[in-house]
Amino acid sequence: MEYRFVHHWNYVLREDEHRIMESAISLTSQPRNESFLRQAAEFIATHAQVQYVLIGSLSEDGKDVLTKVFLKNGEVQPNISYPLQSGPCDAVLTQRFCYYPNNVQHYFPRDIEL
Repeated sequence: MEYRFVHHWNYVLREDEHRIMESAISLTSQPRNESFLRQAAEFIATHAQVQYVLIGSLSEDGKDVLTKVFLKNGEVQPNISYPLQSGPCDAVLTQRFCYYPNNVQHYFPRDIEL
């Protein structure tokens, strides 16, 4: 059985945080068509202020990621495939979500593509 600790505290959203939450809720209510993943990636890039956003799916053998959307500096890039092993996405399979705000190469020295 999986156990996750949930911590709750009383927190009042600032006005900018409220706008971001409203935008996220609005995005989730959009139809799941071809532009949905691009819009989600743009939302993440803007609000997380990151240079790269990749949204992908596992290959049939579960060893690679095939991107559905790849953004670099807010611009759509050609889709790619890359191996899971020894990279940040390998942890996603066990942890469900990972975020590396800085120096991601430091944590995954064997991932030469980073």
